[in-house]
Amino acid sequence: MKLNLKKKNPVSGSVLLITLATCIILGLLMGSYLSIIKSQHFSVARAQAWNNAVVVAEAGVEEAMAQLNDTNLIKLGIQTYQGFNANKWLVPDANHSGYWKTNILTDGVRTNGYYDVTIFTNDPANPLIVSTGYVAGPLSSTVLQRTVKVKAQPITRSTPSGGMMVTDTVDFKGFGINVDSFQSTNLTLFPGGIYNSANALDHGAVGTTSRQTNAMNLGNGKVKGSVRTGPYGKAQIGSQGIVGDNAFVQNGNNAGTIQANHQLYDATQSYPDATLPDTGLMVWQTAVPGNYVINGVTYKYSLSDARPWKISSLDGSVYVSKPGVKLWVQNSVNFPSTGQIMIPTNNSLSMFVSAPTASIGGNGVINQTGASSSFQYYGLPSNTDLTLSANAAFVGLIYAPQAVFTLGGGGNNTYDFIGASITKSVKMNGHFNFHFDENSKRLITNSE
Repeated sequence: MKLNLKKKNPVSGSVLLITLATCIILGLLMGSYLSIIKSQHFSVARAQAWNNAVVVAEAGVEEAMAQLNDTNLIKLGIQTYQGFNANKWLVPDANHSGYWKTNILTDGVRTNGYYDVTIFTNDPANPLIVSTGYVAGPLSSTVLQRTVKVKAQPITRSTPSGGMMVTDTVDFKGFGINVDSFQSTNLTLFPGGIYNSANALDHGAVGTTSRQTNAMNLGNGKVKGSVRTGPYGKAQIGSQGIVGDNAFVQNGNNAGTIQANHQLYDATQSYPDATLPDTGLMVWQTAVPGNYVINGVTYKYSLSDARPWKISSLDGSVYVSKPGVKLWVQNSVNFPSTGQIMIPTNNSLSMFVSAPTASIGGNGVINQTGASSSFQYYGLPSNTDLTLSANAAFVGLIYAPQAVFTLGGGGNNTYDFIGASITKSVKMNGHFNFHFDENSKRLITNSE
């Protein structure tokens, strides 16, 4: 018998080992790759959450800025015209050194984080806002938070060099419209700060921030000063209209022209909405109507500075008995034919109007002080129409950037507007003089 022994093939064992080693290496590589992907995903998710925390914190800053601008207050959480703890802001406590608020952000299904914001009023002119945003970290990581600090500055509102400014259109109708200026702080030329024609200046201006070529129609108006428009704007002028300095306007040969360098294209400013003023601890109190007989005249209201006053509908005469009186007219302004606002010498009134339409007729505003600063009209955003049709001169300042402003006239009598106005648009009929008080650049600030 012969034995037939076969040797095992060593190559087969080597292939098996190589295959096994290859699988192990591929497994390690796959595991490493998955680990890298997981780490990258975690890193991206954390970065997104980190960025979202800033967005949430900025939402808190916006909330604080809205509160400051809404109430024009830095004393938050006190009695205001909106009620106690306006907009649910809370007074300082053991954990907050300023007025504070917490707000949870949600899309209705999930919570997207929350912020804790505080307003510090140690520097009343520049309150400090500190807002911390909190968002959930990726997977099971801790909550992420980021803090944003902002120092607020008060909004400054001032007129440019000129007295009649609009953001839309200017339309002069008829004849006898004249514009000039005076400086109420120059008591040498203007004793008592009161306008007089003998010393009138030629720094008056009519301006619009509009860039439309048809936004300003001066008609036959005479402007001692300049016209201002937005870039590429154009002022249209009639055959008898004229714009320039005193000498240029008084020269009849210049009719129908604008003096060189007296049409400017620098009206690029914006006019923020008017707001109710800071009234401190005093709430707006409803004025009590009655029959107040003063110097033989019967008034429906007699207002002092004891409180800031509010009236739903102003449909009767008002007597201002003190300086610094504040009046908020909420729903309508419509003077009767004999109605008037009487401001005796040394007294003053700031009137804030949220009524959609305001018509000042009758005897109008009798400002016996002669100073435009003694009557200041602030049209709140809802005040979109203002008409001045009184049969008397108007002495005062108007800041109503959302209002279409119409000045009456057109008859045989000539009326004077002494002060300054900022409105959405203006339409002036004939026989009106507009005397710009150059000092009103400082006075119209709406920051009482």
